[in-house]
Amino acid sequence: MRVWSVEGRDEVLVAVASDGAGSASCSDHGARLVCRSFSERVNDRLRLDSFETSWTSDLGRELAVAVRGELLEAADRLMVAPRELSCTFLAAVLGPKRSLFLQIGDGALVESDGLDCRPVFWPQSGEYVNTTRFLTDPQALDHLMVETSDRRIEELAILTDGLQPLALTYANRGAHPPFFRPLFGSLRREPSGFAASLVHPCVRWLRSDSVTRRTDDDLTIVLATRHSVTHGQDPGTNDQQRSACHG
Repeated sequence: MRVWSVEGRDEVLVAVASDGAGSASCSDHGARLVCRSFSERVNDRLRLDSFETSWTSDLGRELAVAVRGELLEAADRLMVAPRELSCTFLAAVLGPKRSLFLQIGDGALVESDGLDCRPVFWPQSGEYVNTTRFLTDPQALDHLMVETSDRRIEELAILTDGLQPLALTYANRGAHPPFFRPLFGSLRREPSGFAASLVHPCVRWLRSDSVTRRTDDDLTIVLATRHSVTHGQDPGTNDQQRSACHG
């Protein structure tokens, strides 16, 4: 997983997570490659085009095609079948007034306005029970979900499938606000930038009985907010981003 802020023509947050298939021998390599490749390609593209005025769903698809191509090239170099690098793909690019979301597979991208939250897409399942889509699948791009929005996204969470039972409500295909409120609440109290002080508490929480007894899948979460809390006051928006992640 990767998350950073890119400053240039626009201040843009780039966040991406990938979960390797447990049955694939090189899936950890594939997941790392996806996160690195997407982040670097977005960074390079931002040097050419203003995110706020030039980025479209078609461009998002082009980026996904390029990242998938790099995965297939890696499989050739390693002399393994592409399925051995199987991994999911969840990514968000957030500007001051525009956003781009992409997903293949399970896990969730959850946006929040500081009060309510919703999954951008619903996690994908595969042909059989307890299976999903992967970026290496032959028809992966047929299942690519892409969304652009001209709304300002105040808060974002990216989570892999292990946290779905805690974070999502399956009856209405929604998000579970009590899961997100304390996480975003802690992040809002941090200085702008990467919230390193939250990493160890997040690790302890992810390894706690309250989490692990409800899931045995990958536990990765990325959080970002534009909100801040000062001296116990209610959240107020500003243009300084703060983020935290663990997997």
